[in-house]
Amino acid sequence: MFVGFNLTFLPMFWLGLHGMNRRVAVYSPELQDVNLFVSAAGFLTGASFLFFVANMAWSLLRGPRAAANPWGARTLEWQVPSPPPAENFPAPPVVVGGPYDYGIPGAPAHALLGVAGAAPAEGEG
Repeated sequence: MFVGFNLTFLPMFWLGLHGMNRRVAVYSPELQDVNLFVSAAGFLTGASFLFFVANMAWSLLRGPRAAANPWGARTLEWQVPSPPPAENFPAPPVVVGGPYDYGIPGAPAHALLGVAGAAPAEGEG
């Protein structure tokens, strides 16, 4: 799509700089080859969009289903099921690690969910 877009519109800029008016049915014969190239590139852009739509439909209907946390993210929003319940957590979670402790051996989990006696921080809840 990126290539087709650039192959369509960059030559159009060149055509405009060389005097081709917009929205005309008859134009200078010396600009015909470039105009034909622009038309072919426009069809390439359209075909790439059809490929995108087909890929999207295939992925939606036949693609693998994503897990609850497919990237292994450590932030709280990924600890909630989808769709989220009315109350995100049964008890307030206790955050014990940083969100970017990915490669640290022995790093604690980001949050301990449903910990008994956990209380929200001051000013929350």
